[in-house]
Amino acid sequence: MAAFRPAPIQINVNHATEVDADIFEGFAHLFQNGLERSRYRHRPSRWIPLISDIVERLKSCVPRKRDEFGIAGAETISGTYGNLFKASPDYVRTLIRIMQKFPTHHHFFAGSGDPAPIQKLLEAAGLMPRVRFLGFMDDIANLLDMTDLYLNTFPVSGGQSVLEPMAAAKPVVILRHAEATHCNAGAELAGIEEVSVYTEDDYVELAARLIENPALRRQYGERLQGRFQENFRPTDLGPKYMDFMKEVIEESGR
Repeated sequence: MAAFRPAPIQINVNHATEVDADIFEGFAHLFQNGLERSRYRHRPSRWIPLISDIVERLKSCVPRKRDEFGIAGAETISGTYGNLFKASPDYVRTLIRIMQKFPTHHHFFAGSGDPAPIQKLLEAAGLMPRVRFLGFMDDIANLLDMTDLYLNTFPVSGGQSVLEPMAAAKPVVILRHAEATHCNAGAELAGIEEVSVYTEDDYVELAARLIENPALRRQYGERLQGRFQENFRPTDLGPKYMDFMKEVIEESGR
C-alpha cells in the first residue's frame, strides 16, 4: 500500500482511527483500546505500542534553565507539549483553576498551532505573566529537567507527549474517560491508576497534591519511568513487529 501497488502481505498499523477497508492480512494497534475496539478481530491483531528514543535524547541535550525564561522565582512548572489544538477550552479552564491555587506555579506550552484562544482565557484570568508559549520545537527533551509535572490534554489525549515525561521520571496528570475510546491513550500509556482520574475536579486535586508534595512527584515519576523502560524502548519494537509478521504469514498460508 505504501508503494501504491499490491503486496502479498499487507499489515495495517492503526494509530487512532481504524481503516474501513477489509484488505489487510493483519492489524497492529499502537493502543490497546484500539485493539479492543477493532472491527477486524477475525484477522491476526496485536498491540504493539508506541516507542520513544527520549532516553538517548535526554543524554545528549543541554537542559534549559528557568532564568532563561524570566521565571527564576518559579517554585514549580507544569507543561503541555504537543499541538495546541489539543488544549481544549475545558482543559485550559482546568489549568487556570490549578494556577489560581498556586501563585508561584508556572506553565509552558510547546507545540505548533494557534495560541490565541488559549491566551484569551489566560488573559481574562490574569495568568499570562506565568505562562510561556514556546511555539513548535524540534525536541522538548531540554525542557523536561525543569518540568515538575506534565498536565495531559483532554478530551484529546497526548501520546508521545505523555511517554516522554514518563521516561524522564516526571509525573503526569490524566483525565480518563469511562468508555473505551482513543481519548484514553494517555491513561493507557501511563498504566497506573493513581495518575488518571475521571473528573475535572479530581484532575485539579491530583495536580495540586503533586505541586505541593515533591516526594509524591518523585514516587509517581519513578513508577512511570519504570513502566516506560519495560514497555516503550526502541530496542523492543523490531522484534515485536517481526514476531507479528511471522504470525500473519503463517495465518495467511503464504
